[in-house]
Amino acid sequence: MPLTSSPWTVVAPALVVALVCLAAPVTLLRRPDPHGHAEPRRLTRHVAAGSFALGSAVLAGAAAYWLHSDARTGYFGPLLGLAHLLVALVVWRLLASAHEARHALRTVHRQLEAEQAARREGDAESARRLAELERRAQDERAELEVIYSTAPVGLCVLDRELRWRRINRHLADINGLPAEVHIGRSVRELLPSVADQAEKILRRVIETGEPMQNVPIQGETPAGPGRARQWVEHFTPLRDTAGEVVGVNVVCQEITDQANTEVALREADRRKDEFLAMLAHELRNPLAPMRNGLEILQRVPGDSPIAARTRDMMGRQITHMVRLIDDLLDVSRIRQGKLSLQRRPVPVREVIDAALEASQPLMDGAQHRLTVSLPDEPLVVDADPTRLAQVLSNLLNNAAKYTPDGGQIHLSADAQGDEVRVRIADNGVGIPPGMLPHVFDLFTQVGHHAQRAQGGLGIGLSLARRLVTLHGGCLRAESAGPDQGSTFTITLPRLTDAARAAG
Repeated sequence: MPLTSSPWTVVAPALVVALVCLAAPVTLLRRPDPHGHAEPRRLTRHVAAGSFALGSAVLAGAAAYWLHSDARTGYFGPLLGLAHLLVALVVWRLLASAHEARHALRTVHRQLEAEQAARREGDAESARRLAELERRAQDERAELEVIYSTAPVGLCVLDRELRWRRINRHLADINGLPAEVHIGRSVRELLPSVADQAEKILRRVIETGEPMQNVPIQGETPAGPGRARQWVEHFTPLRDTAGEVVGVNVVCQEITDQANTEVALREADRRKDEFLAMLAHELRNPLAPMRNGLEILQRVPGDSPIAARTRDMMGRQITHMVRLIDDLLDVSRIRQGKLSLQRRPVPVREVIDAALEASQPLMDGAQHRLTVSLPDEPLVVDADPTRLAQVLSNLLNNAAKYTPDGGQIHLSADAQGDEVRVRIADNGVGIPPGMLPHVFDLFTQVGHHAQRAQGGLGIGLSLARRLVTLHGGCLRAESAGPDQGSTFTITLPRLTDAARAAG
């Protein structure tokens, strides 16, 4: 069927369609890829090619329609139909490619999403593990810090210049200075009395890189000025990651008390040996005259003067042995808390008279001049009269033994407020200043003057002080030094009339 309409009604729309189809590839190919790819995607290239082919076909059809009038009548219909078929094929191919590309894109997108999810899950797990490791590390650091700060031994770290980098509380207490005062300060600045010993060892460890263990150190610290202290220290080199020695780790343990205890034990062991030798000697001394006395009694008549003197001598020796043994038993009872006092209100004069009666033979034998000064007013104490007389007798006997023959011994008693004071003074050998704090120690005798004593185990003064303490009083010794005499003073609570009435 011939076409009778104006050619512009066909050509104009065809030109518009052709221009759009031809311009579309330029726009698509020049458009930047949103994912940053350098080359256009496959789908973009297919669409651009199809659009260019479609535009070319429409433009060719429009040109043919415009130039050839017969195209408007006979063959243009089939040609245009062919063009439409080509366009349909191109569009179908483009749609198929688009579908395939979309499917591939979705597959890739799902894979990317899965990978991202897996990566996020892995990142979350890694973050969780890292957080757990950090938490454990913090807990372990906190535990180590607690252990370091509360350790029962001194711990510190020194740098190569022997300055404190770190110190725990125990060592700061040993040094007598706050921990923060140590940081950045040197050993010589804060502990000059131990610096000479410590610095040599520390420098040796730094130079050689070899540890030193169980090193004894002695000196003073601000925690106890004037007091000698002892430590056992361990020095270990501290290295960096390259293996270089950058400081010294120090472990310090104080052994002052242990060392003093060891000295005291050795001294006690020595005194024990001396005591055993003295005890054997003291117990043997009475046995020799007693054995001789028995032989004499066997050879002479029982009513002769020699026999009488021998019996008196044997009685004195037996009494002396009994006294030695009683003193030993009393010391043991007191130490075990088994000694009981039979206390009652007793006048001091009564106790002094009993003690003088027991000590008078020893005074007379050494030709000592004994003077007694007592107040007119009655002095009464709450005491066991037998034990208190034993104390005074021990002190009088001690004065007699350690005073040269013909010496002077003075006993006095008076009231000092609510107390009764009894003093026994002599002009004997005196007490050296170094021995004065130890005269009441068990088994102690006054040094080189012990050989001048007339027997004894060195327990009389210790026993006397313990008995006075049980009575609620005190016993002290005074002496100006060797050959200057001694004075022993007993102080006891005074029992007043009101107290006796209330009792």
